[in-house]
Amino acid sequence: MGRILRELTQAVEDFVPPADPVWRTEPVSGSTSMRHGDVGPWNTIWKGDRLVGLVDWDFAEPAPPLWDLAQAAWYGVPIFGGENRHRECGFDTEPDLRHRLKVLCGAYGADAETVLDALRDLQAVEQERVVSLSAQGIHPFTVFAARGDVEDLDAEAAELAALRGPDGPFGGL
Repeated sequence: MGRILRELTQAVEDFVPPADPVWRTEPVSGSTSMRHGDVGPWNTIWKGDRLVGLVDWDFAEPAPPLWDLAQAAWYGVPIFGGENRHRECGFDTEPDLRHRLKVLCGAYGADAETVLDALRDLQAVEQERVVSLSAQGIHPFTVFAARGDVEDLDAEAAELAALRGPDGPFGGL
């Protein structure tokens, strides 16, 4: 996943969108890179144990280049889900989160601490978007708000902070 996302970042680094594009969300101010926008296991295609593609590009947007990698860490390391994260991702026991994050970031060529900072920023922007866009009646953000994503994102931010704390698996990276 890290390698594929690095290749994606490199492939789009010179992309210049048309003068009047229509984006699903308001692009992040000052962003010059493009991202997939919905990186998770649900949008990947595998051939055996090899990732061969990303699908479902409807959330593509200009954004910081590490946001896709941060999102991959969020759902693939996994960082989401609290104490049940391993069960939600098909593990019998809690995987070595620190090792998995370092492998993912190493394959991309990024610093793990910087990726966790990007995840913190991404979570905050996603929460703002759900609040703002659902209030405007924009689908699918109305669905996200109705299912409790604003509160879930609060919990996810708290979980990330705990995982980064001195007793967490990401403390002292």
